[in-house]
Amino acid sequence: MKRLNAAGLALVMGAASLGANAVPCEPETCTALKAVALDYIDGWYDGNAARMKQSLHPQLVKRALGPAGNEGALDEMGADGLIFYTGKGIGATTDPARRRAEVTVLDVSGDMAAVKVVATDWVDYLQMGRFGANWKIVNVVWERHPPGK
Repeated sequence: MKRLNAAGLALVMGAASLGANAVPCEPETCTALKAVALDYIDGWYDGNAARMKQSLHPQLVKRALGPAGNEGALDEMGADGLIFYTGKGIGATTDPARRRAEVTVLDVSGDMAAVKVVATDWVDYLQMGRFGANWKIVNVVWERHPPGK
């Protein structure tokens, strides 16, 4: 059996944690991106506005694709609205036994990254940017899971 050194193990673990079509990234970068994504989704589920706020760039824009039958619709919310609704506990109404927060780092290029979050009732695609030493979510596009999924 072949043994991996620490660097080899970190590379394998980083690539394995990304998902089927994801691009490998440095383990420290993947860990940081996942932490921001989890602050976002777990902050939502826990009604923790402070945790949500720390994951977002103040100029974030979150857009929802319209449901079937209203394909032209595009709802939009900024960071302040998302923080407000998080603090109101809207996400905390999700039964903890049903909560889903699957995070996949899709791509990293310099100071920007794309991350996918599969939640209980929807999928978010997060665009992140690195500002100094911190990653922040700058854009989100999302839609509900198709009926029956």
